[in-house]
Amino acid sequence: MQNSYTTYILTFEELNAKIVSKQITLPKFQRNVVWGKQKIMKLIESLQKGYPFGSLLLYKKDEENFKLIDGLQRYSAISKYSKEPMEYLPDFDEKFAKLQEDFLKLKEESGNSYSEAEFEKIIEKVRENVKKYKLESSTTSLVKHVDDKGLAFEMVVILEKWIQEIKNQINFADLKIPVIYFEGDEESLTEVFQNINEGGKPLSKYEIFASAWSDYEIQDYSNSDIMQVLRQRYADLQEKLDDLSLDFEFNDEATINIFEYCFALSKLVANQLSKESQASETDSTKIDTIGFSLIAATLGIKNKELHKIGDVLKNWTPKSLNEFQKIIVENSGSVMNTLYNKFSYNQYYFPKNISEFQLVSFIAARIKIQYTIQQNGSIAENNESEVKQELKVFTKNIELYFLKNLIEKNWGNAGDTKLDESLGLNTEKRYLLYLSGVDEEGLVQAFNSYMEEQKNTNPIRVSAEAKCLLAWLQTKIDQHEGNSKQFEKYDIEHIVPKQILQKNKLELVSPLANLCILPTYDNRSKKNQTLYEWTDQSGTLSVVEEDVEKYLYPSKTDMKFVSNHFQQLDNEIYLEFLERRQKILVEKFRYYVQKI
Repeated sequence: MQNSYTTYILTFEELNAKIVSKQITLPKFQRNVVWGKQKIMKLIESLQKGYPFGSLLLYKKDEENFKLIDGLQRYSAISKYSKEPMEYLPDFDEKFAKLQEDFLKLKEESGNSYSEAEFEKIIEKVRENVKKYKLESSTTSLVKHVDDKGLAFEMVVILEKWIQEIKNQINFADLKIPVIYFEGDEESLTEVFQNINEGGKPLSKYEIFASAWSDYEIQDYSNSDIMQVLRQRYADLQEKLDDLSLDFEFNDEATINIFEYCFALSKLVANQLSKESQASETDSTKIDTIGFSLIAATLGIKNKELHKIGDVLKNWTPKSLNEFQKIIVENSGSVMNTLYNKFSYNQYYFPKNISEFQLVSFIAARIKIQYTIQQNGSIAENNESEVKQELKVFTKNIELYFLKNLIEKNWGNAGDTKLDESLGLNTEKRYLLYLSGVDEEGLVQAFNSYMEEQKNTNPIRVSAEAKCLLAWLQTKIDQHEGNSKQFEKYDIEHIVPKQILQKNKLELVSPLANLCILPTYDNRSKKNQTLYEWTDQSGTLSVVEEDVEKYLYPSKTDMKFVSNHFQQLDNEIYLEFLERRQKILVEKFRYYVQKI
């Protein structure tokens, strides 16, 4: 279909009539950025002054029906004001002050017996009622509390005139709304509207999907996990909307569409990855983008073509969708548990900034090893013996590849192409990067180069990568040298205390070579001393002295250059210490890489 667009001008009443008649359908899945009262009032102020306020963007489904793609908040704001003008009147207090003057003048001219205090209470009550005024409100009801002292009728006359003046500021029958009708392929929507602003915020491709896939309803669908995510989402959104309300109720019998399914599945994936890493947004209304990339990768769809997800899943049966959800969630948890167990220490030091694409690559690869998933919804388990062997290779290799990324940061700015290549989406042949080995000696040399580079970059703070590498090394030592995690808490600690280095104006405070993991009790007890200084002063440790090297702590001999009695450190001696430490860590790294 040839892409094209046409511009029109509709009055608000014409637009509203098309929406009421369902000729224009509104996206059920509301924007994440919801307009509050202040923003609505700003828009109304622009309308009162005759300022332009942006256009509505519609996708032409057929000759008679359209989807609202962008402009929902503007329409909702104008609609809300048209029904409850006083609630969203920008200068209500100023205008009511003028009305109050007219009421006081009426009181004085009538010579009635109200005291000043009594009349102030009446005016305040009128103010409360007027603030709640709606189109169907009776003007007389706004002053219904005024008793038989003869002012009610006159107040109604003044009030009606005042309300009409406000209504005349915006004539909804003539209020012109610019509308763009886009006609073409749905897959073009994301490209067409990607950079169009709403309230200064770019319209994301996921918000385009929310509208474009809204017709792809899943009939007779039930899944407690998916429905619970959506139930929570809409409940929180309703609370967040505050003065705007949803035009539907969500319950377990509600029919959901493909976008809602993908949103909920993405939230379930993010929850599986929430161990101090690629955590789900705490806001249940936010979109977790990692899930959409994972869904696409698992379906063999390139990440630049996420829009194809809707077309693929719209014909799937509820049974296939449920099986697909289970596979994706279970494998997300399995991959994260594998990484977390190998690269955290006592539930600490796992990096929070893992590349989203790297995780997608790992999870999708694990799924592809176990299942053949066709875009027609067919899901078949692969050969059991081959799966068992390939999963063994995969588990070993993702540990090595994760180490490689920590050291080289080669997923740091990686984009769609790297993700697609790791899963073989650019070739017709079956290819998975993680069934290929890693050059182990090259990885060791990269680790050595990483520590060499730290001597030139002068890390002041301990980097997330250094913490994770140290946690990995310490975990390996525990596994292979029988050093059980017998303490509840551990700290990353500077071997040569930071305060001593800073006092002597020495650089290289936090390179990996000057770090270790210690039980928190020992670390906090020694304060600004080395462990050996502390014990020499009759301090007690929870770790016996002969075991401290199991925590990658240097020997007592190697720490003699740091003394509590002599804290003037020579930079050259400190650098020699770091060199010795580097050689030790590199050899341990090589040993444990070969043990994987």
